[in-house]
Amino acid sequence: MIHLGQLWKVQIPHTDSENSGEKRPCVIVGWSSFNSGEDQVILVVPITSHGQGGHTRPGEIAIPEPEKHSLTPGSCVRARRVFSIHPSRLTRNEGPIDTLSNEIVIEILETIAKLFDVDGDVRAR
Repeated sequence: MIHLGQLWKVQIPHTDSENSGEKRPCVIVGWSSFNSGEDQVILVVPITSHGQGGHTRPGEIAIPEPEKHSLTPGSCVRARRVFSIHPSRLTRNEGPIDTLSNEIVIEILETIAKLFDVDGDVRAR
């Protein structure tokens, strides 16, 4: 059973690393219905690390005491990079690693909502 805020290792494209085939920690931020006639989609956002002295960038949320969640120092949620995955990409042998606090999950969801809020005219290129 999956829950909001769970941490899983997921293979998603890396934009910040040459090892794009490796799995990286991600946070579950939503999912669709799992009925057999429906699309089965889980929404995840990746966790990245800026190291001990790194700073978060816009659209990122620092994870307090990341070591408690088996994450590297300086880890943060990259909320601006939302991915959809099929449930089969989550296996019981690989997770969940841990679950983030409700406060952090709320902050992630609020950040996503702000980042993807569409106001005004939208035009295709």
